[in-house]
Parts: sequence; C-alpha cells; structure tokens
Amino acid sequence: MPDDKIEISNLDTPDDQGKPSPLQRIVKFAGARFTSRTRTTFFALTLLIGGCTLIYLLLSYLHIPIIQAKHSPTPTAVSRITISDSTLQSASPNSLSVVNGVAYIGTQDGTLSARQADNGTAIWQTKTALPLLAPIVVDDTVYNISENSHNGHIDAFRASDGNLQWSYQTQLLAAQPVMVSGGIVYVCTQTGTIYALRASDGKMLWHFTVGTSTGVTPLRLETLLSISDGVTIIRTNNQILYFLRSQDGSQLWHYAVDLSTIPPVVDNGIAYINYHSLQAHRLSDGKLLWQYTAGNVQSYTIQRDLIYLNIEDRTVLSLNVQNGNQRWRFRADKPFDTLIAQNNTLFVKMLEGTVVALQDQTGSRLWQFNPPTQNGTFSLSDMKDGVLYLIMDDTSITFYALQLNNGHIHWKQSIHYIDHGYNFQVDNGFSYTRQINGQMNIWSNNDGHLIWHSPGSILIIGDLIEANGLVYLQQADESILALRLQDGKIAWRYPSAT
Repeated sequence: MPDDKIEISNLDTPDDQGKPSPLQRIVKFAGARFTSRTRTTFFALTLLIGGCTLIYLLLSYLHIPIIQAKHSPTPTAVSRITISDSTLQSASPNSLSVVNGVAYIGTQDGTLSARQADNGTAIWQTKTALPLLAPIVVDDTVYNISENSHNGHIDAFRASDGNLQWSYQTQLLAAQPVMVSGGIVYVCTQTGTIYALRASDGKMLWHFTVGTSTGVTPLRLETLLSISDGVTIIRTNNQILYFLRSQDGSQLWHYAVDLSTIPPVVDNGIAYINYHSLQAHRLSDGKLLWQYTAGNVQSYTIQRDLIYLNIEDRTVLSLNVQNGNQRWRFRADKPFDTLIAQNNTLFVKMLEGTVVALQDQTGSRLWQFNPPTQNGTFSLSDMKDGVLYLIMDDTSITFYALQLNNGHIHWKQSIHYIDHGYNFQVDNGFSYTRQINGQMNIWSNNDGHLIWHSPGSILIIGDLIEANGLVYLQQADESILALRLQDGKIAWRYPSAT
C-alpha cells in the first residue's frame, strides 16, 4: 500500500528563491525515511506532548496548588540552656501566656521562662531563638515560636520542667498564630506553605504549598483561618479559600472570593460563605446546600438551628441552617448594623443606639432600649455575666450595662480621654477600660463602681490577662506586672525591680 502524502505549507519565507526551506527539507526527510504508521505515531506523540503542555500552563494560570504529603526526617534536637535571672531582658509585646497557674514569658533575647502565676517564682527557663509569638500552651506542652535571620523554629517544651520534647526547623514563619488541634500543630511560612506536625514528636505529617504565581505578586498563603470537623481552611493572597483534610493535607475543595469577603463561618459541618450571595456549603466536599440571593446580606450570625441575616433594607431574616427555608422576618424602623445571638435571644442594634431584643425562634419583640441621646457612635459588646453592654462614643465614652431580661439600665459610667485603640474587656465580674495616658480602670459588673485604677506612673500597653485573682499587664518599658484583682497592688514584677 503506497505511503500517504503529507503536505505542509511553509509559512516562512525561504532564504533563497527556488531552494526548499528548512521546514520543507525536514518534511522531505521524514517522508523518505519513515513509514505511514511511524509518521502517524510521531504526530500522535506530538499532539500528546502539546496537550500536556497546554494543561500545565492552564493549571499554572489558575494557581491550582501543589499538594505534597510526605514524611520528614526526625526533628533535630536543640540543647537546653539554663541561665540566671541576671541575664533576663524585658519581655517583648504579646509574649505572655497564663495557663493552669503558670505564667510563660518570652523575652527579646530569646529567653523562655515559666513562673508561678501567683508570686512570680521561677520554675524553669531556657534559651531559644528570637520569639515571634507568645508561648502557646496545649495539653501540658509549651510551644515556642521563634526565628533567626534564616529559619523559623517550633520548639515543644514539657510544661512542668521545661525539658525539650522536640524541635522543628523550617523556612521563615509568617507572623500569625500557630494552631494546635487534634494532636496536630499547624504552622505557616512566609513562602506560602503550611506544615502539619505531629504534636507528640514534631514529625511532619504533611505540607501544603499554594502554588506559584505567573504574575508580578508572588502567590502566598495569607492566613490559616480555622480548623473544624477535620477540615483545615486557608486563604491565599489571591483570595482563594482552600479546604484541606486535616489528616493528610489533601484538598477537599476550593472557592474563589474577593478581598472584602469575610472569613467563612463553620458550624455543624456547614461552611457559610458570603460572596455575592450567602451560600451554605457542605464542609466535607463543598456541595452547595442552599443560597440566599434575594437581598444583599450585610452580616449574619448563627444560633442553634437558625441563621440570622442582616439584609440592607432594614430586615432581619431568620433561616433554617439545613435548607435555607425562612422561619421569620423582622422589619426594623431604622437602619441597624449589629446582630448578636445569645441565650435564646437575638439582639439588634440600630445605628443611633436603640437596642431591640427578639425571641430567637419566633422573632417576637421582648424589649427595646432607647438611649437618652442619639448623638455619638454606638457599639454593642457581647453579653457576659447576664449583662449586655452598649457603648456610646461622644465627647466621652459612656458604658450602659443593660439587664438581659428587660433592657433596663443596670448601671452606667462615663469616662473621659478613653483609649480608642483598646478593646473593652469583660471577665469574671469585672470590666476593664484604658485611658489615653495608659491608665487601666477596673469596674465592678455588679453596680459599675470603680474598684481601682493603675497608678499614673504605670503606662500600660496591650491587652490584659485576668487569671488566678490577678491581672497581668505589660508596661511601656515592656516589663510585666501582676496586680491583685481586689485592690490593684503589685503582687510581682518581671523582671524584678532593681
């Protein structure tokens, strides 16, 4: 059977008229040397290689991530060094954790110290690299996150005596919280990789790299959002949410959002994503269960079997979490901006300060609080100790403590020169505020009277920690104070005053 003829037009201009072009010479050589079957096989392979190349380029363009699940060598041991109190430096900001009656303090020179929380007595201390985050204490293990100029370190110390259990070295770590859940330690690097380490020995279980970017901005892991129901959720700087199986790091599904999209909320195996519409996805595989498209959802909150939507037309909508069916609707008289669901009640705060309490299952109105004045900016704090706190920001800050059952004012206090950068805190029957001069004020939640305030000579920075009948504060010089909750007197100081 004669060979089939192959004709290929040469689109390139020949170098010399009347002479075959390089392409024509190649075709002539192929026709002379190869059979029809061989040529067919050759072109099939060419099409296969070209197709694979196109698929690779498409995956790179779409930023489909690279998943690698493999084991690492046994973590390297790091020597533990005990040093004397005389070498201690002042603690860096956010370097204090208080757990189970022990205060764990990281310092700027890399010292990690464990002290009795009630009196500051040293239990143990050790030397690490420069601390990046406050010590994390989980299940009798202290995880210290540090770095030098080249690498990040995760060191696991036994909480009782400071003995090093394991240490893992990786690329420079991202300055975001390390999560410990289900016996796995999750850490993120600056180059866009998340590592999952076994908490018992530091062995790497898997790592996930978000991929490489073809654009100007490198593709990076922006944040580790949450770990829930065996699923780890991360977000990249090109605004893609990845849902990974926590056990092995394999990708379950992913979803593209934009910069303004708030992190997804996970509740009872459902992931809620508010992007163009409120969508309820099955967490395990991303299947869309239902979505609400009839209005623009400003915010939402979940309690038991209902999800409450803040619709921009002054409407509160209550939907069943399983199927999105409407349970009830509430039309507000004025624009509102806050929904808080607690204790079988939904609290709705209007922009001008009015608070309406609704029964969460029926939407019926329980009570309404109208502020004495509508001047200023209002915010609503979560209910604690049976009290709801409404904060009015005008020429001064006024705190309204509202009774939960009827909305009556339990007490109120006005404070001048409040520090707007400090979050109002409520813990164990006390309220904490800070003024612009750094002075901390402690109020009783029973009647709102001032119990004590920190001396003017103590300039406080950062948030406080309340535990064991003490309030732990950090001064502007970065030293740490433990003050007695009952009267504000100094119980101990770190480092010790000289």
